[in-house]
Amino acid sequence: MIKDREIAMVNAASAALEFRAKYPRIWDEDIIKKVFSTINAKSELKIYGVAAANEVLKLRKSYQDLTDKQILQMFVDNIFEFVSRIDD
Repeated sequence: MIKDREIAMVNAASAALEFRAKYPRIWDEDIIKKVFSTINAKSELKIYGVAAANEVLKLRKSYQDLTDKQILQMFVDNIFEFVSRIDD
């Protein structure tokens, strides 16, 4: 079942990829700060969003031949596994 945290994570991951595409030379830390400031949610959800942004930026580096849409789809396909790793 999809919950608010999954929605916040997908929004944050998408925003991180947008910032990366728009500003290719920006540091990952600056992207994560920008994502954190743009997430309009409770603090708990912001933590999930920051984790998602970090994960999707790692995926972007690992799979440079894929499009941002494919990277986001890869993240979404594994989101429940990712949430369980965070919750542990």
